[in-house]
Amino acid sequence: MKPQSYQDDRIYLLQMKINDRKGSWIPIPYFFFVVLFSLGFYTGANGQTPTSSCANSNFSLGDFTNWTGCCGDWNNQFPPPCNNPNQPWINSPNGGHYQIIPAPGAPDNFVTVINSVFPGEAYSALIGKHQVNNGGGSIDQLTYPMVIGSDNQFFIYRCAVVLGGIYDATHNTADKRPRFTIEIKDHVTGVLLDPLCGFFDVYPGDGQPGWDSLGEGTSKLIFKNWNTVGIDLSQMTVLGQTIDVVFTVHGCSYSAHTGYAYISTTCGSMNIDLAGCEGSGFVTLSGPPGFAEYKWQGPFCPDPILCPTPAPIFYGQSVTINTAQGAVSGNLFDLTLTASNGCFVKHVQQLVAFTSVDANFSSVINCVGNSSSFTDISTSTNQSQPIVKRRWRFDTDSAFTAVTTNATITHTYNVIGPHVVTIESLSQDSCMGTITDTVNVGPPPMFINLPPGPEKPICSGDKAAITLAFTQTGADATWTYQITSGTPVIHKNPVNQSGLTINDTIVNIGPGDAVVTYTITPRIGDCTGVDTTFQVTVHPLPVPLISGFATVCAGANDVSYSTETGKSNYAWVVSSGGIITSGQGSDSILVTWNAAGMQTVSANYTDANGCDAMAPTVINVTVNPVPTANSVGNQVLCHNAQTSVVSFSGSVPGTVYNWANSNTSIGLGAGGSGAVPSFTATNTSFVPVTAIITVTPVYTNAGVTCTGTSTSFNITVNPIPTITPVTNQVLCHNTQTNLITFAGSVQGTVFNWTNSQPSIGIAAGGSGDISVFTATNTSTNPVTATITVTPQFTNAGTTCGGTPTFFTITVNPIPVVNPITSQVLCHNSPTSQVSISGNVPGTVYNWVNSNASIGLAASGSGTIPSFTATNTSFVPVTATITVTPVFNNAGPTCTGTPVAITITVNPIPTINPVNNQVLCHNTQTTLVSFIGDVQGTVFNWTNSQPSIGIAASGTGDISAFTVTNTTTTPITATITVTPQF
Repeated sequence: MKPQSYQDDRIYLLQMKINDRKGSWIPIPYFFFVVLFSLGFYTGANGQTPTSSCANSNFSLGDFTNWTGCCGDWNNQFPPPCNNPNQPWINSPNGGHYQIIPAPGAPDNFVTVINSVFPGEAYSALIGKHQVNNGGGSIDQLTYPMVIGSDNQFFIYRCAVVLGGIYDATHNTADKRPRFTIEIKDHVTGVLLDPLCGFFDVYPGDGQPGWDSLGEGTSKLIFKNWNTVGIDLSQMTVLGQTIDVVFTVHGCSYSAHTGYAYISTTCGSMNIDLAGCEGSGFVTLSGPPGFAEYKWQGPFCPDPILCPTPAPIFYGQSVTINTAQGAVSGNLFDLTLTASNGCFVKHVQQLVAFTSVDANFSSVINCVGNSSSFTDISTSTNQSQPIVKRRWRFDTDSAFTAVTTNATITHTYNVIGPHVVTIESLSQDSCMGTITDTVNVGPPPMFINLPPGPEKPICSGDKAAITLAFTQTGADATWTYQITSGTPVIHKNPVNQSGLTINDTIVNIGPGDAVVTYTITPRIGDCTGVDTTFQVTVHPLPVPLISGFATVCAGANDVSYSTETGKSNYAWVVSSGGIITSGQGSDSILVTWNAAGMQTVSANYTDANGCDAMAPTVINVTVNPVPTANSVGNQVLCHNAQTSVVSFSGSVPGTVYNWANSNTSIGLGAGGSGAVPSFTATNTSFVPVTAIITVTPVYTNAGVTCTGTSTSFNITVNPIPTITPVTNQVLCHNTQTNLITFAGSVQGTVFNWTNSQPSIGIAAGGSGDISVFTATNTSTNPVTATITVTPQFTNAGTTCGGTPTFFTITVNPIPVVNPITSQVLCHNSPTSQVSISGNVPGTVYNWVNSNASIGLAASGSGTIPSFTATNTSFVPVTATITVTPVFNNAGPTCTGTPVAITITVNPIPTINPVNNQVLCHNTQTTLVSFIGDVQGTVFNWTNSQPSIGIAASGTGDISAFTVTNTTTTPITATITVTPQF
């Protein structure tokens, strides 16, 4: 049934299934979605907002727990909104971007008709710059993530929005005017879950319906007062899905016009019982306000086969039905909502459930004149409609008390005897149950006999045994004992006891005697009788004081400990790490501590009151261990090498290791504490230098320092060896080198060398001096061997290498002359040019001529040019040309084997004149002999007329022959003689 007082801000939670929608949602210029329900959870007669199923979605904690927020700036960087790291989350009441506002809130500074907190809510949140102008440019966003479950599928948000109202040609895009959006997105993908139901966007524009305005021009504000919107998340999500509900507000990008909003959200399940009181016979079906049409059908049956006849239909926001029409617990009524724009929601189902109240109460009854308490324990058969109010009446002749929401109240009876109690309990939907019962009120108890007087003093920790003698009045009376004292005490038994005997073990924790007062009080419930008191004096137990060294080093002898003098029965005990050497039974002892660790000394005695300490006084004695230092290995390094860090260790954690250095020239300070850091070792001398590092372990604890046995190690720094420069050598092939000796500044240096050209006649490497050897170079070019000499000095297993030095041995090749052809020429003939070459580039070829008469100089160098050979003698002339190859490189001259050629110049032969002969046919000629100047000349002749009787040609003399001429005329034969040599 409908609550007795229906308010606009109340919300009815309905089970809702949206199977279909028609048309679009609300167009952009409108402010809210179609309101599925004004909906919500039934809030009771006072209209209080229920607790949300989404933790702190309604800011009930007074903070932003479970919310995330961010700020941006249109003019900072794009895209917004969360783009400005200089605008963090702000929760400040002065100019901040977010603010939690507690109830009851206050009128908005600029739009006073808007209250900053929704009626009935405990808090709201302000988002955005809260100012009229100069609030633009800022973009602010609040996000509430939630996991969809069966208890939060119905989501409600409330908001009141204020936007700068400017709308002109310069403010015609989304980023250039104030704006407010609500988006429901998938948490993982960021995709809108429903562009129609899960998205809302509003910005100022002329003529928007449902908006109010304030001011004019650039100071104009348009605003929407608080509205409530409900959304069925089951239509756009699945169970277990995480979504984000995102609220964004901003001013215009020109940084002038404002945009801000007040928001609050809540959520719950999709189930609702429409309750009525058991036996009433009717129930009112009530739909959310604001829809154009409400169509009810029921009792609703979803299966057309089981229910072939359609259920009756009712119209109207509120419809009252009776039992005959289906007002029976368990029946469903189906509601279809149609909005003014044509959108509708189908199958909003309401379940009928009647409420029955089983009234009952419990009580604690005290004696007459004392307050008794009464507690309502009534129950409702409908869990969604709990007991919220009750009325009480005490005795039949009294009036009912005012209605109270508290389950427990108190009442004082002034008359002994039975009394009648009546309670009327009301459920949240105003269904009532009544019960009447009787309670008995008795008289207070009384003492007749009192306990004995004060008892003897006791020591702290002893038992005070007190026997009470009394009688009681009243059948239900009991007796309790209150114990008080002027000095702090501890009671080993409970303070309040019942019975005839008090057995109280008392511990006096004060500095002096404690007087404990027992107050005996008879009681019946909270009803008390006449008190009686008596006292017990409790001596404190002594606490021996021990003085002496609280911290010592292991092995300490005759360490003194003492306690107060003038006591008796002194008893000392030390733990196993120590031995009492003297003083047992007196007020002081001497102890030798042998074992490190936490040890103890305890003392006890009996004081003048005869009281022993409850336990011996024990003091802790810290026996510090004597630290040790583990051995550290020596280091041997070369000059300018980096040492290893020397870390010290020992048997005692926390030991400090102090060290001293005997020789600071190595690059280490004279002393320090802790690890010896890595440093560059130095030694500029020519002999090894050793520093002795002495390490002393020191352990300090509780102000006492214990020093262990020192240990030492060495750091030896070897010098860097050097080498005296070595002179380079240049030699010819097959000549002896000079002895090469190495020397340096550091005695004992070993000189290792490498040879880049073993072909010159020495090995590729070696150590020590290089002996004389025959240098070789069979190539045609100079060969230079680079000898790299590295000085090394070894000491204590560490070898130090000096800077290598280099020198060269160059072996020049022996030049060779390539073969040269000799020449034989005739006098006055030109010679061929004599080109001289060899195997070694750069060779100079010197030549000597044995016979300058042929026309060639006696000596020269290089090519012998062509010249005219001469020989005016009558015999051949031969000149021997001796060519010597010479190669010079870097100093020495290398001479090759000489090569000789000849140039022979033959003389020009001659012939003595020969007499002509005239003969007759068939007569003998005279012997013709040829003679010339050059011996050995050959005379070749030709005959122009072989017909005379001799050949046409021949050589040598012409013997006598018979001439012939058979012609009729003389014949002349011309003999031409050519001398040849």
